[in-house]
Amino acid sequence: MWGFVTPPSSPATYLVLVCGTGAFGGFLFGFDTAVISGTVGPLERQFRLGAALLGWTVSSALLGSVIGAAASGTLSDRYGRKISLILVRPPRPANAERSE
Repeated sequence: MWGFVTPPSSPATYLVLVCGTGAFGGFLFGFDTAVISGTVGPLERQFRLGAALLGWTVSSALLGSVIGAAASGTLSDRYGRKISLILVRPPRPANAERSE
């Protein structure tokens, strides 16, 4: 289970590691939410979005991140972490290319 990492010496250390990892994941998810909220003004100006369409756009981005987070656990459990990262990598360069 631990691979190349030695297991923690006590259950308390393990608990701190697990809780710390979960807290860090929550921090990163919150950071993504803050990044999305920072794009509201530029999205509204660039695409001349009304209130309803702007709300739909922002909520779609948040929903996509929730679905991605949920699906990543299933992919990692089924195929392993390395294969999962290889499977989700191809869309990234295509999105970066289209954004310019």
